[in-house]
Parts: sequence; structure tokens; C-alpha cells
Amino acid sequence: LPNRALIIDRAEHALARARRQDTNVAAMFLDLDGFKPVNDTLGHAAGDELLCGVADRLKLLLRDSDTVGRIGGDEFVAIVEGDSLDAGPAVIADRIRAVLAEPFAITDAAEPSTVRIHASIGIAAGLRASSEELLRDADIALYQAKETGRDRSVLFAPAMQTVLEQRLGLERDLADAVADDQLHLAYQPTFNLATNAINGVESLLRWQHPTRGLIMPGDFIPAAESTGLIVPIGRWVLGAACRQAAAWEQAGDRLNVSVNVSGRQLAGGAAFLDDVRAALADSALDPSLLTLEIAESVIMRDADAGSMHLRALKGLGVRLAIDDFGNGYSSLGYLQRFPVDAVKIDRSFISGTAGDAERSALIHTLVQLGKSLGIETLAEGIEDSEQLRSVQREACDSGQGFLLAPPLAAEDVSRLLPEHGGLLAAPSEP
Repeated sequence: LPNRALIIDRAEHALARARRQDTNVAAMFLDLDGFKPVNDTLGHAAGDELLCGVADRLKLLLRDSDTVGRIGGDEFVAIVEGDSLDAGPAVIADRIRAVLAEPFAITDAAEPSTVRIHASIGIAAGLRASSEELLRDADIALYQAKETGRDRSVLFAPAMQTVLEQRLGLERDLADAVADDQLHLAYQPTFNLATNAINGVESLLRWQHPTRGLIMPGDFIPAAESTGLIVPIGRWVLGAACRQAAAWEQAGDRLNVSVNVSGRQLAGGAAFLDDVRAALADSALDPSLLTLEIAESVIMRDADAGSMHLRALKGLGVRLAIDDFGNGYSSLGYLQRFPVDAVKIDRSFISGTAGDAERSALIHTLVQLGKSLGIETLAEGIEDSEQLRSVQREACDSGQGFLLAPPLAAEDVSRLLPEHGGLLAAPSEP
């Protein structure tokens, strides 16, 4: 397979030929979805065998006049020109995805296996000023394909470059957010659905950008995850949430505070354990007043490792909750292995479009599963009175949502605590 310098050179020649012959040329960047688990579970030799298999299929599919190469890791690039483009670059990309979706037989592993992968593909077609620009635009389109769900192909559009530049600018600014005290927490109360008493709060991260204003997590957490900044940011969140919970405790209000844990943090193992231990020690917080929320999908990426990490955290005396529960990952057998105190029923079951009878049946099943294991159930995303009545009818333990209370500043939560709950009006979100 050609190296990167040779690919750039061949792309330059392809552009020159296309201009002379009044034809077209396209660059396609491919990223293999699901390659890392093959390396992690079957070993690097199996991963290398899979990469060779991908290269062989690409060479068989494309013409001899086209160029295909691996540019590092699990990324490939193809330069397609002339008659190969008669069907259109998107059609060729779909053919590539279909060919790569067929099972691969892996023999270079402890046990012969069959694996399936998919591909995300970014396409740049047309006569760019240079091969570097053609490849750059294909790479930008690949980034868009991965950001919008993977296992798809995306054709480059100029607006994508603007979006990428904004994203890169956000990533640069995010590195300074912790040091410059730009982050703060809002706290959304959770309620005992039998008594309407506040029984805890969830810590929700906010970024007050100096020029862009308030930025919500959905707009910067993906950047934090991809850059690894989620680890120091998560460490800051842990410390801030524990200090606030300790302040409430010192004021006479024992209020449980929950913190969301990312996959990167949990994968840190001992390092994350040290972060939790340090946050508890520095704040002198009773560990039972801290709940760590981990998404069900994060735990189930590797159930054995997930169980080990959770048991280590449980040894610190904190509470553990599975977030977004019911998305189809966990089984009863797996849930029994996890030392969790609570499950948060995914909001799609609470506010989804299913009919009332179907929704009630789903909620009933999840609540009964929790009760059978002695695990608290919390319904998230309660936004109207019918949803509230539905989860109350099923005897769900706790609830959370804008109908009950929006995210609040810490001082607003403090003002509510003497009342110890009740349905709240919705003040503006901090």
C-alpha cells in the first residue's frame, strides 16, 4: 500500500489528468468502525490480518488506475478517477461500505473468529487547486460522517470546513476553561415520587465562555471526549460537586449529589479511583452522599471490566447509578453482577412517542426489575403531568424532569430545601 507522500503525489497526477481529459476525480477517506474491539479482544495480530483483508477487498473493488492506501491506524484513502466515477462517488462509497460489511474470517488469533466491521467514508469530488486540498476536504467529510453516527458516507460541502474550524476553536478554548474559572455547575433536583420530597440533585456542567456566552454540554462535551479534556474537566466537576454537597451537609441538609462519569474517566481505573478519593477527602464529604452515574452503554462496552471498576468505586462508600437504563444493553444476569444502588430509566421510555399502554408496560417492566433486585428506580425526563402520573402508577421510586424542577443554581436549591420538596415552578435556567 502506498504511503502518505505517495498518495499525495498520485492525487496530484490524478488531478492533472482529470483537467486535461475534462473528467472528474474524487478522494475518499475511510475509517473502520469497530476496529479497536477486534484489536482489544483478539489481539494485534488479528487486527493486522483484518487490515490486510480490508486492503485486499478495496483493491479488488477499485480499478487498477485508482489508488488505494492505508495512511495510519485503521484509516485508508482511495483516489478514484475517470470512468470509475461514472456511477458517481457516493455510489462507489456505498459499494465499498457494502463490501467491507461482509464478514471477515480471522485465523491469526487464539481461536479462529468471524468479525464484522463497518466503514465511515468522507468524499471530496472535483478539481481542487491542489491534492492537499482534495485530501483535506475528504478528511473533513470523514469527520462529519463520524460525528453524525458512523457507518455512512458524506460528501464534502464548504460549510463543513466552517463547522470544523469552529469546533477546533472550541477545543482550543476548552483547554483554558478550567484554569480560567469558566465552568460552573447547575443542580437539577430529583424527587421521591410518593412524598414529593427532594431526595437529591444531579450536577450538570455549564460553560460560560468569555465571548460565546453560555455553552451547554451537548455543544462541548463531544470535543472534551475526543481530546481527552473530559478527564481534567471531570476531575473538576467531582471536586466542585463534593464541595457543594459538603456545604449543604454543614448547613444541616444531607443532600445526595450525583455526578456523571464518562467512559474515558471510568477506563482510567486506578487514576479515576484516586480522583474520587481525593474529591471526598478534600471536601470531607460523607461518601454516601455522592452518587456516580455511569451510562449503561459505557459499562456494557466491556461488562467484566465495568463490573471490576464499579466494585472498586463501591469500595469507597459512594453510591452508583446506571444512567440511560433500558436502552437494550443490559440483561438481568449482567445487572445482578453490578453493585449498583439505582437505575435511571431512560427518558425515551418516559417521553417517547409510544402509546400510553405500551409506555406503561415498558416502565412497569423496568421498575419491577429494579424492585426485584433491591435497586432504586428513577424516571428521568418527566415533562408533563401525564408522564408523572404514569411513573407514579408504576410505583417508580424517584423522578426528575422540568415538570418537577429545572436545573438550578446551588443557592436556589438551598432556598428550596427548607420546604423539603413539592412541585416547583420553573425559573430560568442558570
